[in-house]
Amino acid sequence: MSINNEARDLAQSISQLGSHSALEEMRHLKGEALVKRYLEFLANCTLETVHSYQVHLMQFFEVIGTDDIGKVDGEAVADYIFHLKQENYAQDSIKLKIGRVMGFLRFCNDLNMLNFPLGLLSHLIKAPRVHTKELSSKDIFDLGDIEKLAMYFNTRISQATVENNLKAMRLAWRDRLIFTIGLNTGIRVSEISNIQIKDMIQYNGKWYIKIIGKGSKHFDVPLLGRDLTEVIKPYLQITKRTMGDRDSYLLMSDRSKGLKPLNRTAIFKVIKKVCLEAEIYKNLSPHSLRHTFATNLALQGADIHTVKEALHHESITTSERYIHMAQQLKDKIRNYIPGVVLNAQKGGEVYINYHAGYNL
Repeated sequence: MSINNEARDLAQSISQLGSHSALEEMRHLKGEALVKRYLEFLANCTLETVHSYQVHLMQFFEVIGTDDIGKVDGEAVADYIFHLKQENYAQDSIKLKIGRVMGFLRFCNDLNMLNFPLGLLSHLIKAPRVHTKELSSKDIFDLGDIEKLAMYFNTRISQATVENNLKAMRLAWRDRLIFTIGLNTGIRVSEISNIQIKDMIQYNGKWYIKIIGKGSKHFDVPLLGRDLTEVIKPYLQITKRTMGDRDSYLLMSDRSKGLKPLNRTAIFKVIKKVCLEAEIYKNLSPHSLRHTFATNLALQGADIHTVKEALHHESITTSERYIHMAQQLKDKIRNYIPGVVLNAQKGGEVYINYHAGYNL
């Protein structure tokens, strides 16, 4: 019996035999809490396998932009599958991830937690390839959203300073740093999570982040925006660290003092919380930071090869949708262009000259 079928049978048993209160309690769980309950029903699995399940399922919630299983629909699942293909995962990895998500959704369906017919997904799972979904303005931050973020962080930091609330100040500067790095580098959320202080390097008067990307490839990513170091320094100061604390993760989890990174799930929650409190009413996720960066490069005239290099895509087809997005928005360019200037390519490498970037 497969793990997914075993979990499904156990879920059916719970529906039939479990107490009404226990079922109701489970139906109110969201995100990580629901995933952990699901993992309790996976028998004969090693700790490594259980951890792998958790990573894949939390990635699913992160990509679709909600941790409420009741809000998941066929379109959200299609978006997830599309994301896997756009990120150039191997076919075997895609099948594994989709299989685990479908097992989880069957579990939730057997507990009457889904609000759409699960059978509608059969054509997505069987299809040899997923049609590319074009981005829309709802998938990225426009300059109005950026202004809201800037006002939100200024207010939050000022209030924490007046109240001398050190924890609130630390979290405010941390959250601001997450948005600033994501919008001004286009790196993936997993790469943001794993930045260590020693990865912040300076040469020729410019700051770069050393990134280990997919396939263990190393990249030096420029820090876009002249104010980025001004965001980093206050955060390090309030967390009682310096640029000399080389082995410390830049974004600290609450209790680790930099020994462990702020994980992907925590960053996802930060993005959703900040957007809600800043009154940005779009279904944005950590990947929206990357979408925004790439779209703005294309809006400023970057060709498809430049976008591919800047985002470290393996396939040029992954970069095409940002060119298409820019063409759709060209009549509204003033609503999207920040103070970023793109230089010509030199010597086969991409050189991007950031003047203002996104200043939050």
